[in-house]
Amino acid sequence: MNARYDRVDSLFQKRFRRKEVTSESYFTSLIFYIHFNPQHHGLIQDFKDWPYSSYHSLLSQKQTNLERDTVLKWFGGKGPLKSFHKANADFRSIIPLIEEDEL
Repeated sequence: MNARYDRVDSLFQKRFRRKEVTSESYFTSLIFYIHFNPQHHGLIQDFKDWPYSSYHSLLSQKQTNLERDTVLKWFGGKGPLKSFHKANADFRSIIPLIEEDEL
């Protein structure tokens, strides 16, 4: 389509943009944001029910390509990871850290 109509941009949606993670707080919030996003956008009632979430992989013992040990160490273990997600279940707490998300 781009070649045919002499276009150079994405056809159906804006391209995603990368944003450098510049602080520990931002990194921590991004992990929550990734897990909570399906709930925020109304795809499910509880983010823990999203079957495609890395949240489940982080808490399981199944083989994964994720850096599970790194993330769990970051939060201090599975218990603190669960507690962090439960305590931060209000998406508004991370809005200042997210750019161009359709709220």
